[in-house]
Parts: sequence; C-alpha cells; structure tokens
Amino acid sequence: MSEAPYKKKNIMKKYCLLILLAIFAAIPMMAQEKTGLTPEKRKEFRDFKFKFLAQEMKLSGETQKKFFEVYNQLCDERYDLRHEMKAINHKIKAKTATDADYTELNKLKDKEAEIEKKYDAKFATFLSAKEIYQLKEAEATFKQKVKEFKEKKKMEKNK
Repeated sequence: MSEAPYKKKNIMKKYCLLILLAIFAAIPMMAQEKTGLTPEKRKEFRDFKFKFLAQEMKLSGETQKKFFEVYNQLCDERYDLRHEMKAINHKIKAKTATDADYTELNKLKDKEAEIEKKYDAKFATFLSAKEIYQLKEAEATFKQKVKEFKEKKKMEKNK
C-alpha cells in the first residue's frame, strides 16, 4: 500500500517535467519574429513609398494631395488583386493548380492591366504624360531599392 502513493508521485513528477519541457520548448517559437506586415507597418511603408514617389516626381502641394488620394486607391486595388494572384501562385508552386486556376490567373493579369489603364486615365486629369512616366520609373526604382534592402538584410541575418 505504501508503494501506490510513491508511484503516483513519480508519475506526477514525470508529467510535470514533460509539461515544463513543452512550455520551455514553445517559448522560443513564440518569441520568433512574425512574418508579414501588420496594418500599422503596412501604412508606414505606404507613407514612405508615397513620399519617395512624390520626391522623385517633384510634385507640388495640391498636385501631391490629388496624387496621394488617387494613388492610394490604386494601391488598394493592386493589393486586393495581388492577394488573389498570390493564392493561385502558391497552388502553381505546389503543383496543385488546375486548368481553372491558370485561366483565373490569366484573367487576373488582364484585370491588372485594366486597373493600370484606368488609373493612368485618372492621373492624366492632373498629371502630365511626363509625370505619369516618372511615376512608373519611380515605382520601378522603389521596387528595386526594396529588393536590394531585403537582400542586404537577408545576408546580414545569415552572417
């Protein structure tokens, strides 16, 4: 009879030890940096991008205000569309895409081109053709700088 409580205590110690081990193993996983942008970081990034574009295009006060309003709408539409495209691209990379997925992706790419045309027309109401061209160039430059920054950050992380 005296062995039963001893065995229960021994089993309880093992369970407690396992639980503590699991907790300590989980802590580093919870502490890892989350991937993806929070809404605040996304807004901060977008604001930085807007300022970069306005500086590259040398936009003045009222034109800059109109530009930000329309460009913000463009970014929202692009974001939603690219979110849909990303889901299909994941299927393609995983080799689980169907013909319908490829058809949908082609439709989304056509829609992307339509969005660009629509916003080029909106920009043309207050920007010159040269400024619209500068916008496209500034976007490409910004994209390249972000890519370089990410590569540099990745290299520093691997050191």
